[in-house]
Amino acid sequence: MAGQTSGYGKCGPSMDARLWGELQSYIDLRVIFAKLPMEEFFQLRRVCKEWNCLASDRGFLEASFASKPIPKPYFVVDSAKMRHRLLTCDPSSRRWSWTRLPHARCEVGGVLCDYDEKTGSRKVFDLHTRVFHELPPPPGPSPIPDVADDFEIVQPVIGMTVSPSSDRAFRIVLGDGDIGTRTYDSKTNSWTQTPSQHDLFVLAQGYKADKKQICVSCNGVLYIRAWEIDLGIVGLHTYNLDRDEWNCSVCWNAEEVEWVFWDIGMWQDRVFSLRMKREVTSEIEVLELTGSIPQWAVSNLNDDHWTVIDRMPEDLRLWLLAGEEERLEDYDATHETQSVFCNELVLIYNCVGLQDVTERAVIYNLNGKTWTKIELPASHRVVKKVVNPRPWMPKLGSGLRSSS
Repeated sequence: MAGQTSGYGKCGPSMDARLWGELQSYIDLRVIFAKLPMEEFFQLRRVCKEWNCLASDRGFLEASFASKPIPKPYFVVDSAKMRHRLLTCDPSSRRWSWTRLPHARCEVGGVLCDYDEKTGSRKVFDLHTRVFHELPPPPGPSPIPDVADDFEIVQPVIGMTVSPSSDRAFRIVLGDGDIGTRTYDSKTNSWTQTPSQHDLFVLAQGYKADKKQICVSCNGVLYIRAWEIDLGIVGLHTYNLDRDEWNCSVCWNAEEVEWVFWDIGMWQDRVFSLRMKREVTSEIEVLELTGSIPQWAVSNLNDDHWTVIDRMPEDLRLWLLAGEEERLEDYDATHETQSVFCNELVLIYNCVGLQDVTERAVIYNLNGKTWTKIELPASHRVVKKVVNPRPWMPKLGSGLRSSS
């Protein structure tokens, strides 16, 4: 009867608990899961064990989603305030939306790698296939997380390559000064090890490579931007895949210049950078890497190796900073600015962090050299310290959120 009350709350004939409890007997759940957006997909996998098993079936996931990659442009945003999120644009409505993502230390081509020697995490998540990979242990000694201090473990520098073909094959490269170079190949599900070493000694004492990293694969070379935020050091490291050779250099250190952001990306086999100094009048610059990489490890990349090709208009810069440019020189500034590449488009994103100001973003087109404001939906701010920095599976009741 209409208005009947049960243990499920108030429900009418259309919400008969017995009928909905047998839904899987009438509808093939695979048909439903194959059509779900990512945020709803992860929410529904928590309904019951059967649904979770289906959502974890690699064969089902690859058959359902490998041929339907996320439409471009999309941007993987790494925000301390918002955690990892995916920003996508609906092709029909042209409206942007946010989706929560698992934690990752490195992302290339929609593949997120959360490798951490201290915690023992070896998870990889493919945005396009929605498949989680658990990597086997790499060669070399394993740290003991329970007794290791943060400063006793220097995390390896992480590089990645992702195949543009439909097989979504990927390789993970770990650069280390003691163990050598370890490479994981998803095709063989195995590691290889070579003696080539990543020379961390070129960086200041106390440098840890577990801070913010960006990897770009261009013409057989991995370009890895590693940033020690607390020390203000920006390092650009390269690894030649064919020659198995590292080159490590400090671009700038805190004694010379401090940065709000200094990010890299690739388009048409060229490496680009967007950056802004921690100064009130600093411009947001677009640069292209035009000089050759120094062969001697302690040689520093500086402005002689980069060519400024454009600058953000002043009125647009002031809008992006939301009137808070006076606080740029403060390390505890409200701003959390970064740039994320997707082909010729670059998202310049500022998580302002003010109660009355939403996030602000501009898209730069490398091809046409144009700047465009975009309207972002209000996201869910993280106002407290994150207890679990690696939400590979959302907590019950939270799920993956998306705003539109």
